[in-house]
Amino acid sequence: MISPLGFRLFRNQRYKGKTDKDIWIDCGVGGDGGSDLVGYRIVHITPDMVGRVFAQYVEIEAKTKNGEGTEKQKERVKRLLLDGAFAFIAKNADDIKKRLTQE
Repeated sequence: MISPLGFRLFRNQRYKGKTDKDIWIDCGVGGDGGSDLVGYRIVHITPDMVGRVFAQYVEIEAKTKNGEGTEKQKERVKRLLLDGAFAFIAKNADDIKKRLTQE
């Protein structure tokens, strides 16, 4: 569903764990508020924009039907959008598909 639309997304499993030496480490991309799916989408720039192709950073925070993002997650999405990324909080697969085909 996603690749034909030009998106390359990867599951970003965030967790904290202890090493064998009892040291806590964070795993995953983005620290607190990091999204569930991260990656990029391929964007074809028009000829008046030099005619080059580039990858735009993408993050999708997946929630349950009634769930909402935490304040940190909402702030992260807001910051990513301000910086030119494509990011949003989704409640189901149809929500994701709708958002990916709108842009």
